[in-house]
Amino acid sequence: MDKVTVSTKKKKMSGALPEEASVFRSIGTYAKANNRAAILEVCKTVPLVLLAYYLAWVFADQLVWVFLAAVLFGLCRVRLFIIFHDCIHDSFFTKSIYNRVLGTLLGGFVLTAFGDWRKSHLYHHKNANDQENTEAMEHQTAPWNRQQFFSASLPSKIMYCLIYGPVTYVCLIPLINYYVLMRQRSTILENSLVVCYLSFLSWLMQWHWSSIILFEVVSAMVGGGLGFALFHVQHTFDGISRGKISFYENGMLGSSYLKVPFPLSFFTLGIEFHHIHHLNTKVPSYRLAEGQAANEKLFACVPTFPFHTLFSSCNLNVYNPETKRFESCYRLLWNEITKNK
Repeated sequence: MDKVTVSTKKKKMSGALPEEASVFRSIGTYAKANNRAAILEVCKTVPLVLLAYYLAWVFADQLVWVFLAAVLFGLCRVRLFIIFHDCIHDSFFTKSIYNRVLGTLLGGFVLTAFGDWRKSHLYHHKNANDQENTEAMEHQTAPWNRQQFFSASLPSKIMYCLIYGPVTYVCLIPLINYYVLMRQRSTILENSLVVCYLSFLSWLMQWHWSSIILFEVVSAMVGGGLGFALFHVQHTFDGISRGKISFYENGMLGSSYLKVPFPLSFFTLGIEFHHIHHLNTKVPSYRLAEGQAANEKLFACVPTFPFHTLFSSCNLNVYNPETKRFESCYRLLWNEITKNK
């Protein structure tokens, strides 16, 4: 077995990689969709979605209540997106047609094109953390290394900071992604579903435009911000190796386990066990926690982080291949600007 050491600013871990065959065999036990379990997860989500809609309807003219309803719906959007994500991998239901239908419908609620995102996301799984693959890095949340950053022009550096810097990354970028980029990449059917959802929301809130905009923007920011931050911490942490490594090593050492407390874990629906997901995408979200609990010793070397590092990790966005650590693009940009004065 190979000896590995993973270090981060928050936690240092070391251990031996377990036998590859034993890991795949163990998690393969959970790579089976169950229609009853899947329907149950949908049923668990519906009451909270209805509660958010009820509050938005009853208190449509009271912005404080609309804001609270939007926060709740934003959290529900995270859970709906994880189900949507399972449908992308054909792992939520046993039949592909069920996954495609549900995934397409959910795309209207989570404002994401099923077909386009499926293509890019599956490519990410095949090429995650490969710094030499430019297209693959475009699907990650800290694509540049120090050399790329310092060789770029000043306007490019500023644009990089606007896209991947934490201030805009968890609030403004999700909105641009949902309402601009995804609308351009969606089919007529997918855009029609979004129009239907927004029309229903407008009718429900009795055409109070200020309340409608507040509800939609806040819920998209909460859902998108939390979702983007989750995706970031899953592959962006000190100690990670970026380059040509095996699929197995990429799953065990290139994907993290974030300890999400209840009740937030209800909304993240197991995606925090991202190492298992990258090792076997056919393990549905509702079985990821079970797979982790039964194989904790096998996953002892997986980079593990407490929940409070979720948003602080968003400040790590430029990779240093020499130290295998990430740096803040804000700090690098500021140092360059002040140095040239």
